[in-house]
Amino acid sequence: MRKLLIISSFIAHSLLAQDIHFSQYFVAPQLINPASFGVFNTFEAGAQYKGQWNSFTNGYKSAAAFANKSFKPKKRGSSKKAYLSAGLNAIYDQAGNGQLTHFKAELPLNVTKRVGAVGFFTGGLSVGFGQLTLKNNNFTWGNQFNGYEYNASINSHETSSALTRSYFDCGAGIAYTTFKKEKNVTEMTSPKNTFGLSVAHLNMPAYSLTGSGDRLKMRINFYEYHHIYFRNSNLSITPTLLVQYQGGAYEIVAGNYFRMRLQDDARYTGYHKSKYLSIGFFYRLKDACAMNISMELKNYSLGINYDFNLSQLTPASKTQGGLEISLKVNDAFRHLYKGIGKY
Repeated sequence: MRKLLIISSFIAHSLLAQDIHFSQYFVAPQLINPASFGVFNTFEAGAQYKGQWNSFTNGYKSAAAFANKSFKPKKRGSSKKAYLSAGLNAIYDQAGNGQLTHFKAELPLNVTKRVGAVGFFTGGLSVGFGQLTLKNNNFTWGNQFNGYEYNASINSHETSSALTRSYFDCGAGIAYTTFKKEKNVTEMTSPKNTFGLSVAHLNMPAYSLTGSGDRLKMRINFYEYHHIYFRNSNLSITPTLLVQYQGGAYEIVAGNYFRMRLQDDARYTGYHKSKYLSIGFFYRLKDACAMNISMELKNYSLGINYDFNLSQLTPASKTQGGLEISLKVNDAFRHLYKGIGKY
């Protein structure tokens, strides 16, 4: 049983320390930073699912759902006033034959204030509750080998009870967004640059399944999106960067997605309901590359992503990483940014 506890503790450490991971991190950045929503849309909701490394093992199955609402100023043209946004995140992750399961629910909250002529600053906090569970009854043991083959009917003399750990978690973050003035529609703006900085697990909760000594290290996140628009063109590009650091481990993801407007249904009120097609390419340092395709139809977007493994795991994975699907709905701000460029 002692070996099981050591292995269980190691698995829990490696999986939870990584946290849930999506290649389409830009679909729901509020999973990374509680200050990352409330600027572009007055309402957002969506879900993501990813299956990873299923080609050679019982790999990760990760899912997330999120929603947020901004309580924007109701008075037309009142973009100088600060306003509140609140959300809800729920994540679920399961991995391995032991079905190590991680569930977490979070409540992010932030405040946005206009800064200068074209900038918006957001500061946010999040609180959450998580639970880890490891089911032991799916493991196989050396003493169940009869000398010729594995025999499940042999008593392993190991307990089949599940190991569980619950914890409280909190995080904080900031974000800064700038906009450019649209020339063809007077009341609409397009984002120009967004960067965010956040710290997850501020309270460093205990997470070990076998004791209370080990604590989850803080995770520092930085990301930036820079939108580049081409004059007299339906095409734009968005280089992105994501950097995460936690307990000596790090992740760097760099990429770019190309966005093409297929059909424009802008109203004279300044509210866009266009159709877009986006294709993105991303590289996760020393790990994988990913290709993403998404379609935006008015207020809805559907994204499909596939990771190609390029790490030392390649001989086993044969470059097969994971398929990821996302669905999102949003309601864009219609009047909040009237007068961008004027202060």
